[in-house]
Amino acid sequence: FQMEAQMMTDYAAKCRPKTIMEISNIISLVRPGPLNIPGCLSNYAKACNGEEVIDFPFPEYNYIFKDTYNMLIYQEQLSRLSMDMCGFTGPESDDLRKSTAKKDRAALLAMKDKFINGAVKNGHCKDKVEKLFDDMEEFSRYSFCLAHAISYSHLTYYTAYLKTHYP
Repeated sequence: FQMEAQMMTDYAAKCRPKTIMEISNIISLVRPGPLNIPGCLSNYAKACNGEEVIDFPFPEYNYIFKDTYNMLIYQEQLSRLSMDMCGFTGPESDDLRKSTAKKDRAALLAMKDKFINGAVKNGHCKDKVEKLFDDMEEFSRYSFCLAHAISYSHLTYYTAYLKTHYP
């Protein structure tokens, strides 16, 4: 059912996924949060097809996003970024992840200063970090955890196979 919406099938056709991870990324991107980030879908499609190389706004953290063509897609990536870039502890990063999982904007915004100040303390430009946080806030409107998305992508793959070979 995930791939039967016209927008999803059109986007999957543009991306031409080759792996379960790419199917997972596509399923996760066609959601209200990522859809509202300008260029998000088109940039991913270009990267997925090898037409463009994307750097995360802070390229030194590309290692967190290597499976998603250096784009923030999953809650776990946000959690790891908050620890590595902003100095969050494990429990603090999980609180940040939970705030996005539960679409709790008040909880997310309560962590904004800590996120920005931690990143600035680690030498990052405040304006760029604020822009990143704004994108994260939009992302949090509907973001997936990786396990959820991977489960969906496996079901999508098996269902597509069965529909194709056993209509």
